[in-house]
Amino acid sequence: AGHMPSQAGSAACLLIAAASAHYVERQPQSPNHFDTVGQVNFQGGHACKTKPKIGSASSIAELRAAVTDADSIKAVGAGMSWSQNHMACADFDGTNIVTAGLCSDIDLTAAKPFYLAPAGGSRAHVTDDIVVDEDTLTVVVKSCVTVQALLEYLAHYRTPTFVSGYTLESPSTFYAGMTVGGAVAGGTHGVSLSHGGWAGKVLEVRAMLADGSIVKASKNWRPRLFRALKAGASRLGILLDVKLGIIVQGDVEEEQHQMNVDEYRKQVRIAKSLIDRSMDSRANNGDEAQWRHLLSESVLHDRHTILHVRQGEGRDPKFVTRKWKFFPRGREAKFRPDSHHQSPDMNMLKWLAYLDGTNWGSDGWSVEEGLYAPAHSWTMALATETEIHGDHLWKNVLNNPGDPDELWYSDPMECLADHSSSSHVPRLPHLLDEQYRARIKMFPEPYTTWTTMAKGHLDGGHNCYNWTEYGVPYTQAEVCIERFLPVMREMVDNREGLTDFHFSFRWTGIDDDSWLSPNGIMPRMWIGFSTSVHEETVSVHNVLRGGACKSVENWGAHGWRHEIVGDPLGPHSNSTIEQIGPHWCHFGCLAEQHDPTDKFAGGPDGREVWTFSAFDMQVRRIVSGKAFEDTCCGLQAGELDATFDESRCLCAANIQESTHKADLACYVIKSDELMRSYCGVHREQGQPWNSWALMSGCNWEELERHWTNHRGWENIGGCNQAPPPPKPLPPTPTPPPSPPPNPSPPRPPPNPRPPPPPLPPPSGPDDATIAKVVAAASTEAAQKAAAAVGGTPAGGILFIFLALFIVQAVCLWKLFRHFTKNKQDVGIPRSEDLAHVSGGRTRLEEVAVELRQVGEGEDVRVSD
Repeated sequence: AGHMPSQAGSAACLLIAAASAHYVERQPQSPNHFDTVGQVNFQGGHACKTKPKIGSASSIAELRAAVTDADSIKAVGAGMSWSQNHMACADFDGTNIVTAGLCSDIDLTAAKPFYLAPAGGSRAHVTDDIVVDEDTLTVVVKSCVTVQALLEYLAHYRTPTFVSGYTLESPSTFYAGMTVGGAVAGGTHGVSLSHGGWAGKVLEVRAMLADGSIVKASKNWRPRLFRALKAGASRLGILLDVKLGIIVQGDVEEEQHQMNVDEYRKQVRIAKSLIDRSMDSRANNGDEAQWRHLLSESVLHDRHTILHVRQGEGRDPKFVTRKWKFFPRGREAKFRPDSHHQSPDMNMLKWLAYLDGTNWGSDGWSVEEGLYAPAHSWTMALATETEIHGDHLWKNVLNNPGDPDELWYSDPMECLADHSSSSHVPRLPHLLDEQYRARIKMFPEPYTTWTTMAKGHLDGGHNCYNWTEYGVPYTQAEVCIERFLPVMREMVDNREGLTDFHFSFRWTGIDDDSWLSPNGIMPRMWIGFSTSVHEETVSVHNVLRGGACKSVENWGAHGWRHEIVGDPLGPHSNSTIEQIGPHWCHFGCLAEQHDPTDKFAGGPDGREVWTFSAFDMQVRRIVSGKAFEDTCCGLQAGELDATFDESRCLCAANIQESTHKADLACYVIKSDELMRSYCGVHREQGQPWNSWALMSGCNWEELERHWTNHRGWENIGGCNQAPPPPKPLPPTPTPPPSPPPNPSPPRPPPNPRPPPPPLPPPSGPDDATIAKVVAAASTEAAQKAAAAVGGTPAGGILFIFLALFIVQAVCLWKLFRHFTKNKQDVGIPRSEDLAHVSGGRTRLEEVAVELRQVGEGEDVRVSD
């Protein structure tokens, strides 16, 4: 980006209130200088390719006007995304709405670097952004509030009779600078096996849909919509607020422990055993407290682990774990964090380290002696003039005159050499000393122990980076570690100037029923690490997504990236969407119902991702888009939200119609043997075939090989052209009804008649006659079969086989008559005597061939 003069930058960023009657808006300043949050992510590393407008509504009415007027719109919280596709970007000429303006108090939003409560307690700070209900132990919080602001407000909630404050059930996030709406919509997870991530903590949600209507959903009211709005990537609408459960605050103690690789793998085995027992108990309606307690017995529960991989021979990797132990207090315990015996000077330094992101040496900046060494006194902190203090916190503090408060710039210290702001980065110690001295003299609240304000780093310095995270099923965790360690070593050894690389290991449980949340599929071990923006760690990806690890990618961090740019494993590898399973299609029915014009889908990349497809088992083809909605979605009696019809449709992820992958999908589903061979992961878990066949486990690469080698195999082939269903076989012609018999003449008097003279025994036909009869019957039967099927290949084959069967039967019958003619009674021939046929019916009910004895030169006729 080229440098812009400060006056020009200020003028370009002026509030364009007159240009919009509904919401404040900031236009892109220039194609080469795109640095406003909403146009780029928080650090400036990923810009929206579609270059949407940036806006901010200050009321529900303004938001409704913006939503209803727009063809494409997306909500933006703090910009904490490593993605430039559907997760954060509206389409060209669409609008990215930054949600900070929806909060009444700008200090609680992502527009400000942090929030510190008044020294007298949060109760003195009355706001409709955070509403605490002490009777039900719940809090309703707007989506524009940051996680750090919510935790600070709850922790410092004081009354004359209650001084303990409140907090959330368990650590649920790593970085506390994101918004609550972003944490819920993005499926943010923490480090708890027994408690879910942010989506799992929500009791009730309120959102605005594409038509501007506001809906409320919970487990008891519109539960399907509830499961879609949580961890839904804002695909169905814009979250307005959520209700969460809270508990009385208590002490949090941190425990650190080092393990070698063998010790950690042992704990992984123990965790797997405990998870299996817990899941069995839950599946059998066991006591919730009991199965949660089983999970808490694992050493890996509520524990964040950093794997240090160091360069050089003989430097073995080591796991350094941080575990938090929470000791709840009753309402009468009068727990006071500020009563801890600590000098005010030391308290101020602790607050500085937390807000600056340096309190966790492994996740913030280097804490070794040197340029970035932590201060040992407050006086020393005030004298420090290095850029480390507060550079990641600047936000709208550095807006130019005239810039709207609810819109701010990305971090110039990470990815951008120049930026539009004319201000300088403030020194955080001076900012704290001047504006928050009374608050930071108090002992830091417990939440500062298990969260961080460090946005991360790459190689311990100021660099633009991506955060990549993979979720490994707990059943694969041990073998995955074994396969992953050599690749980690290779990755670190190939980096110049790097002596120690950090990999993050966290575990999550199953307490999340959101349709799209990867946390809700099964317990997982999450492996995360930082890379440069343009680095593609193919070898690492191949192991983590391969057969040993079978992981999913954390779409909340990097937004289905490999569904957009392609997977290094190849075009036929499993995608994260496929591994979500049939829940993808349940979510899809709701998206098609509530956002039929794809208003919240984003640009072209987003619309490609948000494709919902299924195999229609009636017409035997892949349907997507409108056909998917019409065929596979419907409303049940008394319901307001659509459901996916699993009795007719088989979820096919986002496989689009008229593609080669649709061919492969139809190819595999036409054979149960192929499904078992190439799509059998869920079959091993005992799930019904219609919940797994095209999701989570299909080996598309092997299917491609099988397709190539057996393309002409019988009639199994593709279906991507969506042909009409095959014509049914023509019905068997019904012979015309016989004419009514003529009236019988009057009966003569009953004079006895002499018996007729005996007929001479019939002479059997010779071989030539039999051959002629057979040839004539075969020719005429074939002609009638071809005329009946009307050119249908499958029907023709069927009738040819039927005709050959009839001819064979005729031959056998004639031979039988030939050898038994001398034993027949005189009278009606047995071949024409219907009394000798079972029940008076011919066994060949479809076609009856009548053969008469013919002589040389007589005509032969076959009747059907």
